Amino acid sequence: MSDSQVGDRYFDFLSDRAMLSNIASPIQIYSIFANREYRTAYNCGVMDSADMYVLLKIASLRGRSDWTQGLLAAEIGVSPSTVNRALKRATNAKLYHPSSKNLNLRSLEEALVHGSRFFLAPEQGGESRGTPTAWAAPPLDAEIASSDSLPPVWPHPLGETRGLSVEPLHPSAPKVALRDPDFYAVLALVDALRLGDNRERDLARKELHRIFSLRGED
Repeated sequence: MSDSQVGDRYFDFLSDRAMLSNIASPIQIYSIFANREYRTAYNCGVMDSADMYVLLKIASLRGRSDWTQGLLAAEIGVSPSTVNRALKRATNAKLYHPSSKNLNLRSLEEALVHGSRFFLAPEQGGESRGTPTAWAAPPLDAEIASSDSLPPVWPHPLGETRGLSVEPLHPSAPKVALRDPDFYAVLALVDALRLGDNRERDLARKELHRIFSLRGED
């Protein structure tokens, strides 16, 4: 099946679900994960991996609203304009409420679980030293036994694990993860959704739901 066919089927799936549940519209959720060719051709301002990186940081804050865009940018290694752009796009997609500074966690979870492996698929490379991610990082590393195969890692010169390189959602992720375990856990779970087999994805889905549930309701 081609990438375009996968995208069409996923869009149909979202359309059916939107008729049965109170989530963001299928066009809005599909646009979150529009592929690079779609973004380049139409320049429609859809969300990209850097935008999702910003939203996942907010999701890791357990519902706290005592942050500013400037402080958030400094904490995760991006520019203030990157945070501002991400929040504007998330507002348009009904994933963020500016007045309360809260995320629509239900819709965000829905989009990540069902779309990230298609439209946030990471670049994978050869052996590299770096920071473990996906099932090789907390919290899934406690549930999935290690094997002889090399684990997925974000390449980083200070990394202590040799594995197979995986492109993080943002280049700053490996450095930030060393000092922010809550954010690290969410990023690793999303990588498991992007990379994993059925069992790994199912474990990641359950754990992400548990973490998002701790962040409070909208």
